[in-house]
Amino acid sequence: MPKRVEILLDSHLPVGASHHEKLVIVDDDVAYCGGIDLTVRRWDIAAHHPAEPRRKDPARKPYLPLHDVQLVVQGEAAAALGERARTRWEHAGGAPIAPARGAANVWPQHVKPDFEHTTVGIMRTLAALEEHGEEIREIERATVAAIGSAERFIYIENQYVTAKAACEALVARMRAKPDLETVVVTTREHGGWLEAGTMGVGRQHFMAAFAEPSLAGRIQFVAPRARYEGPTDEQTSKITDDGTLSIHVHAKVLIVDDTFLRIGSSNLNNRSMGYDTECDVAIEAENAAQRATIASVRNRLIAEHWGSDEESVGAALGSGERARTALATLRRVPVYSTAHGGRHPRLQPWLRAARAPAYRSVEPIERGDPAGIDLVVQLGDPEHVVSADELIAQATGIRDPRPLKWGLALLGAAAVVALLLFGFSRLGVGMADVAERVGVGIESLAGSPWRVPLVLIVFVAASLVSVPILALIGATVVALGPVLGFVCSAVGTLMAATATFGVGRLVGRKPLKRWLGAKLDALEQRLSKRGIIAIALIRKVPIAPFTFVNMIIGALGIRYRDFILGTALGMLPGIAAFAFVSDRAIDAWRDPTPQNIALIATAIVLWLSVVFGIQWILNRRSSR
Repeated sequence: MPKRVEILLDSHLPVGASHHEKLVIVDDDVAYCGGIDLTVRRWDIAAHHPAEPRRKDPARKPYLPLHDVQLVVQGEAAAALGERARTRWEHAGGAPIAPARGAANVWPQHVKPDFEHTTVGIMRTLAALEEHGEEIREIERATVAAIGSAERFIYIENQYVTAKAACEALVARMRAKPDLETVVVTTREHGGWLEAGTMGVGRQHFMAAFAEPSLAGRIQFVAPRARYEGPTDEQTSKITDDGTLSIHVHAKVLIVDDTFLRIGSSNLNNRSMGYDTECDVAIEAENAAQRATIASVRNRLIAEHWGSDEESVGAALGSGERARTALATLRRVPVYSTAHGGRHPRLQPWLRAARAPAYRSVEPIERGDPAGIDLVVQLGDPEHVVSADELIAQATGIRDPRPLKWGLALLGAAAVVALLLFGFSRLGVGMADVAERVGVGIESLAGSPWRVPLVLIVFVAASLVSVPILALIGATVVALGPVLGFVCSAVGTLMAATATFGVGRLVGRKPLKRWLGAKLDALEQRLSKRGIIAIALIRKVPIAPFTFVNMIIGALGIRYRDFILGTALGMLPGIAAFAFVSDRAIDAWRDPTPQNIALIATAIVLWLSVVFGIQWILNRRSSR
């Protein structure tokens, strides 16, 4: 890492929460805020051509078209966002940074501003933690207020559509305003079983709220797609069979009539309203010129997805017809990739497809069965910070408003063991340093004849001080290779789980009994009956650190047999996938062909069958 580049990982978040803001500040003069992550597979152009030759990741693999929106501001608004970024930096432990002074104009020259001399609002989401007390839900309040002011038309672009507060506000406003229409542009399919089981199920619940006839005809949920009219060749056939691709929507945009525009990082889901950290920028029109500009931004976005142009969209929405009908009759306008019109004597044959015109359109998202596992949905899309007692209540039905102080006792015990093993008081190093040194230590054992027993010892010792188990697994596989790395990682994980389970068992039931009382027996009975299933699912949905979970389960008195079997069934498939088929699994995940979908589905079904089958056999034996 260059000396003048510093990266800081922020741990001041609830377990499972995301530091989701996407801010780039340049000299406090220009600031970018929106949905774009600074990572791979995010680049695209507005044409979203299916055969765009430049849309490839660093491994030169093509990926799906991506739609995102970023807002850039200059002046006082940029300085205010800079202050927000500095606050986050210092809160995470970074050294104070002074505001930039006397910066030159760094506005991007190719960008023509839509607004000038305009007041903008900055709104945030910040979960409640001990460090800063009450939660901040400015984005949620602004969303509800903006929807509550709508008269004719609401336009939404968002990756996720699950937020209960927004849904309730939208239903209420559409009932109060019979002429109000809404268009929601979102991603057609969610990636992965966990995302589908949380955000996908939540979207179905959101859509179901508009099932009554008076609402159903006035709201559209659509997904954008693009199709090129040209030959299907070897290169493009890797990501499409007929030239049509879904466009992944990652934007976070809310436009109400021609009076309110908001762009930022917040998804329209529950966790963006009160769990993750978010930052959005909004403009509320103060005059006719600003209203016209907001309408222009909206019409450009609609034209991009419906495959038309801004003027046609404006005329359609102003025709007096229902938006659904008016937008369906828009004229089609072709778009081209960056290879269009290119001339090169040795142009690769597959670029012929990139030279062909493409046409964009939208397809409706159909309502489906909103059934899902409630606990998984609640854990994946929480409305606020969920405490340990709330998790137990959601999982078991046992409700106790008192804090689970036994959890703190277990953490204290782990800290004592950590101090004894590593002498933190004398070394003066943090957990990040420990994790890094442990990883380097494992890699240094690659050629040692004692590498296997030493790695196993490292697994147990490191887990006692809460070194992330994934870091240990990764370092082991890299250092020892896939076969030996898998064996050592699997055995080491089970040994580490056993050791930390034993610490919890030593603490015992007394602290739990003190705070849960008679409900402890009911809790233990439920977890014992579904112990293997529950533990295996916890390993798949990491709601808390590996060490902490093991200690809690040990203190609860769960049978060791159920614990170790559930841990093995939950973690060993993932370790094996990482060690042997990580590249192929990632390709299958990113390239959801029917064969890959069938492969992943079969693996999930087999895994669930084994988990539930073993639990059924053990329950039958116990009942005899």
